Amino acid sequence: MIFYTYYMYIRLLFHKLFLLLVPVKSKGLNNTISICSPLKKGSAVRVYGNNSSVEIGKNCVIEQSSLSIFGDNSKIILGDNIVIRKGQFQVVGNNARIQISKETTIRECKIIAQEDSSSVYIGDDCMLSSNILIRTSDAHSVINEANKRINLPKNVIIGSHVWISQSVTILKGCTIGDNSIVGYGSICTKDIPANCIAVGNPAIIVKKNITWNRKIL
Repeated sequence: MIFYTYYMYIRLLFHKLFLLLVPVKSKGLNNTISICSPLKKGSAVRVYGNNSSVEIGKNCVIEQSSLSIFGDNSKIILGDNIVIRKGQFQVVGNNARIQISKETTIRECKIIAQEDSSSVYIGDDCMLSSNILIRTSDAHSVINEANKRINLPKNVIIGSHVWISQSVTILKGCTIGDNSIVGYGSICTKDIPANCIAVGNPAIIVKKNITWNRKIL
C-alpha cells in the first residue's frame, strides 16, 4: 500500500512536470488538460475559455500539431493509439467539440469546429492523408432578403475505417459511412453512404459494396 501511494505520487509529479515542459496553455476557469501520451516537438495545446477540456489518450503520437479551444464548455478528445502529424485542430465556440476515436492516423489535416454547439466526429481506424480540410461552418454569414442568416453551421460525422485521400475538403453537414473512401482532391458537400468510393467536385459515388485495407495485398 505504501509502495502504491509512493508510485502514484511520483507519477503525478512527473505528469505535472511534463505539463510544465510541454507548450500547454490554459486561460480561464475550470479548464482541464489530460495528456496520457507525450507530445512531440512542435506540438502545442491551447485552451482559452471556461469549463473546456483537452483529452489525449494512451500510446498516441502527436507531432508538429496544434490543439486549440476558444470557447466555454468545449472539448477536444483524442482516443488511444492515434497518430497525428501536422494537424491543426481548432474549436471556436461554446459547447463545441472535436472527437477522434482510437487507432486513427492523420497527416497534415486542418479540422475546424466553428460556432456554438458544432462538432466534428471521426470514428475508429480511419486514415486521413495530407492537405485535408474539415469544417462545420462557412465562417461568414449569408443573409437573405428578409435579413435572416441562411448558412447555419452543421456537424460533420466520419464513420469508422474511412479513408480520406490527399487534398480532400469535407464541408459542413457531411456524414461519411463506415469503410468508405473519398478520392484525391474531392470536395464533399453531401452524405456518402457506407462501403462506397466517392470522388469529384462535388464528390459523387462511383463504386459501391467495397472496403479497403492499409496493406497492399
